[in-house]
Amino acid sequence: MKTFITLLVCLISISITKAQETGLIGTWNIFEFEVINNDDINTRTHENLFSENSIWDLFFMDNKSFKQSSNMRSGELESHKGLWETSKENLKLSLMVQEQKIVLNYNYKLKDNILVLRRVNPKGTLKLKITFIKKEEHKSK
Repeated sequence: MKTFITLLVCLISISITKAQETGLIGTWNIFEFEVINNDDINTRTHENLFSENSIWDLFFMDNKSFKQSSNMRSGELESHKGLWETSKENLKLSLMVQEQKIVLNYNYKLKDNILVLRRVNPKGTLKLKITFIKKEEHKSK
């Protein structure tokens, strides 16, 4: 009986992980951006980001390839390609940036059409919380 319960729990966990991965596939647009630097909190709401013409789009493909486009670092639109993978609540993005491989590890939560990415620097002094909303795909009839 214990073996059956353990097997059932494992199968449910795998199913949940696969469902979350499937939910990631698609295009995501930035919705809110929060930076906590020591005790200083800087939040840019959807309205702020829209009025600033800020772009940060994530593209998750079903073959585990990934693309990120953003103008939030330099003001110029930059795009980087790479790969993505998940493990439990962790999202790992491996990107090529100026001919260097950069690996970004996030804690992620996915609910409905909202993706929340969190990241903390090794010293724990800088924390990021980035919220994305899934772009609706329009299907022609």
